[in-house]
Amino acid sequence: MTKTLKYLSISVLFALSWTSCTQERLPCLTPKKATMSIQAKQTDGSYTPVDTALPAALFIAVSGVDPTSGVYFPNRSAFTRSLSPNADSCVWAMATDTAAGSVFDTMVFHYERQLQFLSNACSYVYFYYLDSVVTTHNNIDSIKIITRSVNNDASTEHLQIFFHP
Repeated sequence: MTKTLKYLSISVLFALSWTSCTQERLPCLTPKKATMSIQAKQTDGSYTPVDTALPAALFIAVSGVDPTSGVYFPNRSAFTRSLSPNADSCVWAMATDTAAGSVFDTMVFHYERQLQFLSNACSYVYFYYLDSVVTTHNNIDSIKIITRSVNNDASTEHLQIFFHP
C-alpha cells in the first residue's frame, strides 16, 4: 500500500510539474490593422465645410492594396480605408455616387511604414505616417490631413475630403 501511495504521489507531482511548464497563449485583444478614418465634407459657396452623407460612395483599390477590394458605402459621411504594408504609397479610386455617369477621382497616398511591436500575443503590425495625398479634382475639391499618424486607434480622424457642391 505504501509503495502504491508512493508511486501515486510521484505521478501527481510529475503531472503538476508538467502542466506548470506549458504556457497558455493569451488572445490578441488589440486591433491588428491600422486604418485611416476619412470624413466627407461638402463646401458651400464660402468654403464652409458641411458634413455630407454621400449617396453611394464607392472606393476601389487601384494599386498597393488588394486590387480586388472595392468597397461600397451607402449614405455615409465617414469611411475607413487601409494602406499597403508592402509599399510606400497606394492608389484608391473613389466615386461619390454609383449612379450611371458618375465620375471617379483618384487619390494617391504617400506614407512611411513603421513596423510596431504590439505584444507577444499580437506580434507586429504596420503603422503609417502620412506624408501627402495627391488627388484629381472631378468631384473632390481638396483633401486636408488632420492626423498624420495612422495606427490602430479607431477614434482618430485622419482625413477630411471636401467635395464640390
